[in-house]
Amino acid sequence: MYFLYFHAIELYLKSYLMAFGFTEGQLRKRKYGHNICCLANEAEGHGLTLADTDRHVVLHLSESDNIMTSRYIKLGVHSRLPFDVLHETCYRLHAEIGPKAYEGSGVTRRPVLPPGPVNMLKSIESRLNARD
Repeated sequence: MYFLYFHAIELYLKSYLMAFGFTEGQLRKRKYGHNICCLANEAEGHGLTLADTDRHVVLHLSESDNIMTSRYIKLGVHSRLPFDVLHETCYRLHAEIGPKAYEGSGVTRRPVLPPGPVNMLKSIESRLNARD
């Protein structure tokens, strides 16, 4: 689940940049690739507004090994952000980027579940943390 949130954040940022003329090829190159911090900085340079919490999430993902440890088995202690923080960041990115990314495409998306008391996520998170 962590990896899916991380990947969603990356794809939101890339879709925002594509709406400003970036190509898939440009976004695949080493400069951007999976570099969440670089993608976020570029998106902010093109007018994306990130909340302080969202900047914290981006910074945490850039400075930690969370993305790799969510994808591959790596034993040891990991510092992870709570699911609800990641959900809130995705929710805000969806609200701000969704309209721009789908503008002129004729495609619409169903609304994303709003943040708040995400009991199911908290339950899953506590079970995962109990295993660590």
